[in-house]
Amino acid sequence: MPLSRLRLRLSIAFALAFAVGLAVLHLTLFVLLRRDADRQLTRRLQQSAGEVAHAMAREFWEAPHEGLRRAAREALREWPPTLDAFIIYDSAGG
Repeated sequence: MPLSRLRLRLSIAFALAFAVGLAVLHLTLFVLLRRDADRQLTRRLQQSAGEVAHAMAREFWEAPHEGLRRAAREALREWPPTLDAFIIYDSAGG
């Protein structure tokens, strides 16, 4: 039984429509997951950085005459080991 041109065209049209639908779903899912991951990372970094800044301010106000360098060193020394890593630089890069 030979293939008719109509069946062949319908099959190709269905395959293309199916492929386009899958591509749209894939891109939508990718964009949503990327946006959610970006939000989670931003929130986590802001929270952790805020906690480090708060700890550093607390250390500074305990002994303001010793300077910010000591406050940063003490805050990071007391910081519990987590997956978040922080490096504190002064304006001169030290």
